[in-house]
Amino acid sequence: MFRILASSTAVLVSLAALARLPEAQASRSLRSGQAGPQPAARTSKSATGQKTAGGDTGATTPHAGPATLDLAKYLAELDRWSAAAARLERHPEEAAQLENGLPDSWSVTIDGEHFPVPTDWLRQTLVSLEANHWLAGDYSKEIRARLDFMRAQAQALGREPALHPETARNRLDGILERREFAGLRGPSRFDQLSARVIAWLADLIARVFGRLQARPAVSRVLTWTLAIALVLIVTAWLVRAFLRRRPEEVTLNLKGGIRVSRGWRDWARDALAASARGNHRDAIRLAYWAGVYRLEELGLCKVDRTRTHREYLRLLGVAPGAESRRAPLENVTWRFERVWYGREPASAEDFQFVIEQLEMLGCVFPSTPATGSS
Repeated sequence: MFRILASSTAVLVSLAALARLPEAQASRSLRSGQAGPQPAARTSKSATGQKTAGGDTGATTPHAGPATLDLAKYLAELDRWSAAAARLERHPEEAAQLENGLPDSWSVTIDGEHFPVPTDWLRQTLVSLEANHWLAGDYSKEIRARLDFMRAQAQALGREPALHPETARNRLDGILERREFAGLRGPSRFDQLSARVIAWLADLIARVFGRLQARPAVSRVLTWTLAIALVLIVTAWLVRAFLRRRPEEVTLNLKGGIRVSRGWRDWARDALAASARGNHRDAIRLAYWAGVYRLEELGLCKVDRTRTHREYLRLLGVAPGAESRRAPLENVTWRFERVWYGREPASAEDFQFVIEQLEMLGCVFPSTPATGSS
């Protein structure tokens, strides 16, 4: 029934489009006759260095020209930006100059393949740093971590493949010959014949209704007839499906309690369970949210899943009485981002470090004695 409805809808859309084809062509012709010259494409901006009357400002603005970079030049460009980001930790006022000298993207060519590398993320971070100088250390670390990750990716892309293409192909053929893949095959002759029949019918319908363009009245009558028939078919199917439902399917189920929102103990319990399974990466992620929900219970912030991790740190920076808890949350956030987003391997020691930081936030785990404030 669903296939019939989908096919009917497709035919109806095709008929409606063919019925309005002459009007659309006339409209396009009218617009093309009235249209003036199109504006020229906007040229890309060029970044220039900034100097004072006394000489250089002190910051070396990394800038990649329009030329394509090879792997070595791309790595050198990343290193220059990493050094500039390290300087921002002590000189946040140089963020504006770096943002002005940042190209829209880096054009990199490796082994004959072209890779455009966008820099929107770096520009947004520099703009945020301009407005929040007191978080220069956090932004500097964030930029350097992202650049280090990009450098590792580029180096891995430039290495020789671990397997020769022919060896990899032979291994793939061996895998596909296994028993679990025995039932997989391409389209059969029946499938190919069905596709040809459907294509032939679509072409036939297009030609038939193409001739009806000379008779708009007939085309409209046929279109509305098919539309009404489709609505009646859908209505009949819904009524039939509703009447065939058993009484127990429409009764109200009042069994079970209402699920309450998760607290920090729920996140911590899931984190410990994930660590026990050996999934330390997921355990660190769950432990991070346990810390955030613990801060909400302490009244230091409000959990909002639309906020970024850095925004929680900024909220702690202005919350009264939260000075002693900002450093532990910063350590947990840093370790969580390196493991979750940076794809660094997570170990049991990393998870234990996160647990120790969470205990400084006020989270009490089974291994530590409970207090009255927990």
